[in-house]
Amino acid sequence: MPPALQSRPSLDESNYLYYEIFTTLSEARGKFSLPTGQVHLNPIQFSEVILYCSELGIITEDDRFTYWRVIHAVDMAYLDDHTTRLKAK
Repeated sequence: MPPALQSRPSLDESNYLYYEIFTTLSEARGKFSLPTGQVHLNPIQFSEVILYCSELGIITEDDRFTYWRVIHAVDMAYLDDHTTRLKAK
């Protein structure tokens, strides 16, 4: 196994649902091409997280807001990394 995979962090079991929500909603995010050929990604919307929580039976406002805060923070870091990589090209 390559060294990068050997030293990768493991995902704590309590974070699997956050990961599932992020990856599912990330796949459905809006995208558009810039004139330079680069792809711009739109952020995951609040309404999408809340709807996904509803589908999973997460119904309390506090729980939904917690999921929103975590997913939003991860998404902002993801988009920042995406933008940084585009600028490096």
